[in-house]
Amino acid sequence: MGTKRILQHFHTTAEDYTIIFTSGCTAALKLVAEAFPWIPEGTKQPSSRFCYLTDSHTSVVGMRGITASMNVLSVPIKPKEIFLSEKNVLPAEEQNCMTPHLFSYPAQSNFSGTRYPLSWIQDIKSGKLCPIKIPGKWFVLLDAASYVSSSPLDLGVHQADFIPISFYKIFGFPTGLGALLVNNRIAPLLRKTYFGGGTAAAYLTGEDFYFPRKSIAERFEDGTASFLDIVALKHGFDVLEKLTGGMEKINQHTFALAHYTYTVLSTLKYANGAPVVRIYSDTDFSSPDVQGPIINFNVLDENGEVIGFSQ
Repeated sequence: MGTKRILQHFHTTAEDYTIIFTSGCTAALKLVAEAFPWIPEGTKQPSSRFCYLTDSHTSVVGMRGITASMNVLSVPIKPKEIFLSEKNVLPAEEQNCMTPHLFSYPAQSNFSGTRYPLSWIQDIKSGKLCPIKIPGKWFVLLDAASYVSSSPLDLGVHQADFIPISFYKIFGFPTGLGALLVNNRIAPLLRKTYFGGGTAAAYLTGEDFYFPRKSIAERFEDGTASFLDIVALKHGFDVLEKLTGGMEKINQHTFALAHYTYTVLSTLKYANGAPVVRIYSDTDFSSPDVQGPIINFNVLDENGEVIGFSQ
């Protein structure tokens, strides 16, 4: 019942996505890094590439430690030149190469609240947009943990391959429980090396024999899942709907608060006309399509110097 309710919240079904419960978004990202079918350098096949937007969460950047045997590329925050250049678009025959590559970007920046286009998902997967011109098939990891805390995400339309989330960011409880939503088209390609309690259908201690559980979720959920917290999720989603009317209303409300706060902070001036705050944002908070309800700023003195935390 829990998995069905989660999939319903994200407007998809078990036909398209599998839910793997984790301890949080970070554990979900680590799982992707460990299980993605990377092709290392030094093989006959072209090696895999791991690319990520520079405006990514620490846990996404940390994936490059596991992918050290591949080439890693960080894409600038404003990626027009490298990311949207038509010279990077791959010919159809090169897209048929079997080498898998992974591109990760946040639906919403943890730093500034900037929202990046969900349309990139299909554009990257189809080869219309390429972070780097290289033969192979691109898969997309959408870091949605910050975005889904205050906005609806329709996976029926925006079908990313991997979506890590943390439930406490959606409704505060339970902590220590997250999930990785995996598109079923790539799920069979994921590689499992370590097997913990409950993930093996059969194994031998004296021989190198191991047969994984058939279900993708059971195969990757090592040990005992926090089943009491999983039961609590249904009640969390039910209360969320009852109290607020749904994620779109939360999206509009939180953006209205952020827009008001941004407007007021922007107009605060000292007697000499110097601004009281410096806001770090790529938008003017004009639309929830491009800006989430996060405001990152420093307080300045009348000479324009940053006032430190201790002050």
